[in-house]
Formats: sequence, structure tokens, C-alpha cells
Amino acid sequence: MSARERGRQVVRQWQVLRLLEGARRGLTVDEIRGALDQPPSQRTIYRDLHQLEAAGFPLVEEEGRYRMLQTGEGAWSVPLDTTQLLALAVSEDLMEPLQGTYLAGPLRELRARLKAMLTPVGRAYSEELRRTAVATLVGTRAIPRPDSLDAPPR
Repeated sequence: MSARERGRQVVRQWQVLRLLEGARRGLTVDEIRGALDQPPSQRTIYRDLHQLEAAGFPLVEEEGRYRMLQTGEGAWSVPLDTTQLLALAVSEDLMEPLQGTYLAGPLRELRARLKAMLTPVGRAYSEELRRTAVATLVGTRAIPRPDSLDAPPR
């Protein structure tokens, strides 16, 4: 997979997570596809959902609807949304200017704790996302702009 394709996949998976976070009753694969700016195939959405689940994200499928588990039903016991948790876990390079300040140590420890909550596949996924996000922020044009990660697509 090329860097450009992987960048698109990471953005799409991020958008899928954001959509599922906002859908307490869950979404069907067709609803997920319809909410994305550039809808991929159904097979691609199923593959994305499988990869996210394998990475340790608390996803569940019930009667053809996918949703994020809530606290108390098997989700992480952290008062954060999944994408907030992942954003913090991959923010290491973005926090570089804070090195040497009183914030650096606690942030490093928090990121380590958050990463420890992920499966090995989830940690590998977060590391790849970190590398992709950093490449995006320094101007790689082959990867979509980070503002496409801010909110679920309409």
C-alpha cells in the first residue's frame, strides 16, 4: 500500500470512529458509507471495521449495526472518546516543544498508560497513525490535510 493510500485509509478510519462515537444506536455499513465524503466500497468499510476492532477499539456489531461500546459494557473506563484517546496517544511528536517543561513528564506518562490500554495491534496502529499525522502536519501532500480529521463528515 502506498503512503498516499495509507494516508487515505487512516483518515477514513478516523472518520468512521468519529461517526460511531456520535451514534449511540450504531450505524449500518451503508450509513457509514453514506456519511463519508468519498464513500469507499462496502468491502472496504467492513475491512476498516475489522482492522479497528483488531486494533482494540471497543466496537460491537448488533443486528447489522456497528457501535462503540459505552463505559460499563466493556468500553475502556476512561472519560474520553476513542478518538480523543488515540489523538493523545499519538501526539508525542507534536508535544516536542514542551520537552524540558513541567508538563513533559506527566504527558509522557499519560501517553504510556493510554498506549498500554491498547492491544499490540492497537499500539502498532497508533504508531503508524502518529507517523502519518506528523507527515501530514509537516506538509506531505500525498496525505489528506489534518483538518479532515477534526469532525465527522457531513
